[in-house]
Amino acid sequence: MSDNLEDAVLIGGIFTAMWAFIRGRRKVSEAAQATAASAPAAPPVVGGFELAPGHPNPFGSDPFGVGASAPYSSDLVNSYFNFGTSQPVPAVDPVEKDWLARTCWGEARGEGKAGQRAVASVILNRIEHRRYPSTVQAVVRQRWQFSMWNAGEPNGIAASAVTDADAQFRSCLEVADEALTGRLVDATGGATLYYSPSAMRPPGSVPSDWNFDVLRFTVQIGKHRFYKEL
Repeated sequence: MSDNLEDAVLIGGIFTAMWAFIRGRRKVSEAAQATAASAPAAPPVVGGFELAPGHPNPFGSDPFGVGASAPYSSDLVNSYFNFGTSQPVPAVDPVEKDWLARTCWGEARGEGKAGQRAVASVILNRIEHRRYPSTVQAVVRQRWQFSMWNAGEPNGIAASAVTDADAQFRSCLEVADEALTGRLVDATGGATLYYSPSAMRPPGSVPSDWNFDVLRFTVQIGKHRFYKEL
């Protein structure tokens, strides 16, 4: 008798749980349909969703079991998972890239990728600064700024002639591409100036024409010390 009673209670509990589950799904489905009916025309309501155009949802057309009218917007899913929403890579001006790569080579070919990126960052920071020109070529050729481009400077002559047969120049081309496509991380802290103490005359001295009262030291990368204008 007790066994039969226990079985009856168990079966009753199972049916009660199943009925609650069915009613719950029905209410969710009705709520979803009401939402779909009152939603604006755009974005369109679809049964199931696509992760991106041409990539159907692998979980089926009704992954949550609430009815085909459930409002799943592929735009919402794309934005959440970042599928199909990447921004186009900016077109790179080959002339600007060439000037940037050659300047990085002339200024930091012995400084490794970190030093080359730092020089590229300074050039980009100058482009954004009100006191400097707005293109790579104009920045690096500004009079008495990047001394390698001074007339007759051997370093500039070498930089003009270097080709991608040179491993360091290939590295600088990669850095220039990073910089001009927005992928370069500025490790200089917004610096617009730098110098190498070991290249000064006498070694260890500072640029005599710099006003350090309006400059803030940011970082040293390799042999170069970087400064931000206040």
